[in-house]
Amino acid sequence: YGLAYHRGSLYLVGWSPDHGEIRHWKVDRIAELHLEELRFPPREDFDLKKHLASSFGIFRGSGRVRVEIRFSARVARYVEESKWHASQRLARQKDGRLLAAFELDHTEEIKHWILSFGKQAEVLGPAQLREEIKEELAEMGGIYAQTKKTRRVSQAPSHPATPL
Repeated sequence: YGLAYHRGSLYLVGWSPDHGEIRHWKVDRIAELHLEELRFPPREDFDLKKHLASSFGIFRGSGRVRVEIRFSARVARYVEESKWHASQRLARQKDGRLLAAFELDHTEEIKHWILSFGKQAEVLGPAQLREEIKEELAEMGGIYAQTKKTRRVSQAPSHPATPL
């Protein structure tokens, strides 16, 4: 039905007879094509822009969730300067922090975005997303808390890398 660009990659959006639903395929991963006589006429009721409207990226969910985040004053301006999602609502606080709200159909992609801000972002809701991020951070903390004796890190080569 169309192509969507997301984070440096193109995705083909169309009907999957194998799954009985609209699916997304990353074009970079298509290794082989076979020309077939099969035809899939586009659905007249399909609108690619609407299809992706409630997603924070390229993937869709089936729910409806309001995500609320508080950003520190340090990153507030950066967040304000971009249109991250059509539903975004931003409100600068007197102390310089920024409250952001989004209406989405899932939280997986926004979770990664929130984590990219580190301690400069705090999820206020929903509670489930806050808990998921808390668990992720606990696991990360465990990784970084390991001592040299307990961690298994691949050793860097003793010789310098050859430039490309």
